Amino acid sequence: MRWTSKNRKTDKYFKQSKNAKPSSFASAIEDSFNMMFLSQIITTAAALVMQGYQLIIVRHQNVPYYDSMIV
Repeated sequence: MRWTSKNRKTDKYFKQSKNAKPSSFASAIEDSFNMMFLSQIITTAAALVMQGYQLIIVRHQNVPYYDSMIV
């Protein structure tokens, strides 16, 4: 048995909105979010690489402070 609501206007609205194309405003927001997310991912990756490089350099220089660090 198929479920149907008694309010046909609501059914018509949901059927139309399900297949509707996204508006230009939503598309602009999505594009902005994607660019912001990409820039944050690149910045985070660069920061992690630099911290790893610093850790390797400090480890090979035998800095006394490094001995007390928990790694």
